[in-house]
Amino acid sequence: MPPISLILTFLSSVIHVGWNVLAKKNQPSAPLFLAGALVGSLCPLPILIYHLQKVPMIVADLWIFLLISGFATIFYYRSLATAYNASNLSMAYPLLRSSPIFIVGIMFLLGKAHEISSQCLVGIMLVIIGCFFLPMSNFRDFRKSNYFSRTFLAALVAATATAIYSISDDHSLRLLHSGKYGPLSNGEVALIYSSLWGISSCLWQSIGIAVRKAERTVFLQIAQTKKKTSVFLGLGINLGYLLTLTAMTYSQNVAYVIAFRQVNIPLGALVGVLVLKDSFPLPKLTGLLILFVGLTLVATG
Repeated sequence: MPPISLILTFLSSVIHVGWNVLAKKNQPSAPLFLAGALVGSLCPLPILIYHLQKVPMIVADLWIFLLISGFATIFYYRSLATAYNASNLSMAYPLLRSSPIFIVGIMFLLGKAHEISSQCLVGIMLVIIGCFFLPMSNFRDFRKSNYFSRTFLAALVAATATAIYSISDDHSLRLLHSGKYGPLSNGEVALIYSSLWGISSCLWQSIGIAVRKAERTVFLQIAQTKKKTSVFLGLGINLGYLLTLTAMTYSQNVAYVIAFRQVNIPLGALVGVLVLKDSFPLPKLTGLLILFVGLTLVATG
């Protein structure tokens, strides 16, 4: 993994934890994430305008991936809000970052099971074991209600959505890097796709909120009372993902980027304990460590 990719991925992980903490502290909701997304999507627009002549051809090739990726963000942000409103950061965040296991599941559905190594399978088992420990307050606290809670189910939906848009984004970046659209640097590829992804995500999120009167009202209130929060949230979401996309363009194998991003799991849990004063019983620590090892095995396998 090139040093530049390593640095960008680490910075992205830190920013990702930061905007998740900000969202958690501000009553997360679909309207709040849309407000942030609208602000953040404005940042990479200049590069899209600069390459305006190429945009129609790029969109014609990438539209299906953009639609899939944008649509998945509806489920991602809504599930994210549900998980954070129902539980603390140190439990919800590790579950939300479990997307590599769902990427493996999607590969099974696409008939690519032969590409999955024994290391991945071991990692999957560790992830499942780790997830079982997270909701426990002690090692004898094994109850069905722990695993059919809003937090647990919402986190799994969000992780699945992350896996779907990550696969779509990887295909899009490969096409942009193919040379079909002329010489584009790694930064230009990431900025162009980030801008198109932001537009698609905002459109889908807007549709989801437009059909709900209560959410339209909440969105207008947020636009009036939480301008600063929306700006910082939007910058965090888009800058963090832009850095990830850029890191992927520098790495020959995106699995290493996905693997190293798992550093945000202990970071998120640590911030939850130190900043948000989450409880941190021994089963949660045990589950977190097992989950971290398992996800790393999946991502690198």
